[in-house]
Amino acid sequence: MPLHPTITESIQHPDWTQDQVFTNELRQQMIKFATLQLSDQHLAEDAVQDALVGTLKNQQTFTRHPTKR
Repeated sequence: MPLHPTITESIQHPDWTQDQVFTNELRQQMIKFATLQLSDQHLAEDAVQDALVGTLKNQQTFTRHPTKR
């Protein structure tokens, strides 16, 4: 059972980056998903790192709903 209700709800909390357990679980889940999609562990780790850095850089503007393209 996850420690947090949902990833989106947790990321919207201002102190989510201070929760090491959550950030480690999130990273592991993202790497697992990315590895399944990319079929390459190294590319998956790079993609996850880029996504997490982007989230941190844009945390103030992060919303619950993805931008429509």
